[in-house]
Amino acid sequence: MKMIIGCLVLGVYLSYFGFVFLIPFLKEKKLGQSIRIDGPKEHLKKAGTPTLGGSLVVLIGFFTYFLISIALKRPLLTYNNLLLWVTILGYFVIGFIDDYRNIHFHNNEGIKPLTKIIMQIFVGLLSYLFYHLSGYNNEIILFGKSINIFFIYGVWLVLVIMATSNAVNITDGIDGLASGLVFIAFAAFAIIAYKNDNIDITLLLVSFMVSLISFMIFNLHPAKIFMGNTGSMSFGAILAITALILKKELILLFIGLPFVIETLSVIIQVTYFKLTKGKRVFPMAPLHHTFEYYGMNEWQIDLLFWSVGLLCGILGVALNGIL
Repeated sequence: MKMIIGCLVLGVYLSYFGFVFLIPFLKEKKLGQSIRIDGPKEHLKKAGTPTLGGSLVVLIGFFTYFLISIALKRPLLTYNNLLLWVTILGYFVIGFIDDYRNIHFHNNEGIKPLTKIIMQIFVGLLSYLFYHLSGYNNEIILFGKSINIFFIYGVWLVLVIMATSNAVNITDGIDGLASGLVFIAFAAFAIIAYKNDNIDITLLLVSFMVSLISFMIFNLHPAKIFMGNTGSMSFGAILAITALILKKELILLFIGLPFVIETLSVIIQVTYFKLTKGKRVFPMAPLHHTFEYYGMNEWQIDLLFWSVGLLCGILGVALNGIL
């Protein structure tokens, strides 16, 4: 236990001092975020804020996980670990390329939508390959009953990972919002993994949580650094593959409800806008921007969403074993 705590403390220190050095470096190299001109006007002053913070969280998170695994003499080169690495690092690369294009071209267009979908499907199919090599089956569990959906499970896995990573990405629109919700979701799934005797997933999530703690110090309003698409897409992939391995996809809907609501607000807004040729359901989308429109500041919105996320996390843990 002392060795595990030592590794986790080391992860916090590495992450914290990593950001202490990374933020000035990114500023010097002018690797900052471009801001959407159609978003809240208050956000325009954030232009140039260093991004790519999520990349350090992921790297330190993995490093901490490796240290703990070595300390506990757990094997690293297993199909289960390869499944985790392929999924998370696959989305890490997609997010990084997206961020690079945003920074290089000074806009928020990133990878073209069709190209991004193809890349996500490719990573998803690789994940499905290692999912099978790890010995997992094609069953989903609904209300305690196992249902074999055969090869359709491959499509299901790809869609769950894509949807979750994009939902977290959509939610990352104000300082600290996504990082706080991700931390709560990781904590909830770490408890569920521990209760289900999945030590690897528990250690992985805790490793990323300690790295996230340091990041949040610099990401809370006023943010000194953003997680970027590298972070948001990687974190979404972590949540998705965790839920798939644990067979807790339904519980993911409860724990990730704030992400679901944010995504639905965008889908509803875009669909209605196109059908009515310019009319809107919400003043702005995603939903957190609507709260900004009506006068709430970023801290108030964070606390509101985090409170909902915490309640959803508690509910998700309580429903473990039922759904």
